[in-house]
Amino acid sequence: NSVGRAVPPANIFIFDEYRNELKPYEVGEIAIQSTSLLEDYINKPIADLKDGVYFTGDIGYLDEEGYLFMVGRKDYLISTGGENVNPAEVESVLLQHPGISEAIVFPIRDSKWGEIVAAAIVQKDKTSNLTFENVREFLEGKVSIFKIPKKIFFEKDFPKTELGKVERDKLIKNYML
Repeated sequence: NSVGRAVPPANIFIFDEYRNELKPYEVGEIAIQSTSLLEDYINKPIADLKDGVYFTGDIGYLDEEGYLFMVGRKDYLISTGGENVNPAEVESVLLQHPGISEAIVFPIRDSKWGEIVAAAIVQKDKTSNLTFENVREFLEGKVSIFKIPKKIFFEKDFPKTELGKVERDKLIKNYML
């Protein structure tokens, strides 16, 4: 499931939000250093290029052999009560539930927490009796308590493109209040 390793002279780094380089298996922002990076695009500097290192906006980790694993996008992170939640992490655990066929995790604005974690779920068996409580109980002990969705929406199916890809942004807009 790796996307591969850097080909020299390129380098791949993983940084935390303070631009500290992380160790293998620690998840952070993917950054690339290469002799073939653009410095500007039609006389406009590349904003995410710092000291010859390009910060991609992608989230991932490296293993001890330098193989890169993608986890998600930085702009999809949910900030709830000062904690960051990666939707892909919660989605992958939700999909382990035997009654869930599809799951999308996203933020909803909240006056107390800034954002809360929410999820939209499609059940495998349309006649099953999956509830908010069932899903929360399933997640307990599998993800940190602050990552468990405070709101769960049950859908018959998700909007998809002609190629069958979930239209995540279109789905999420339905829940923005």
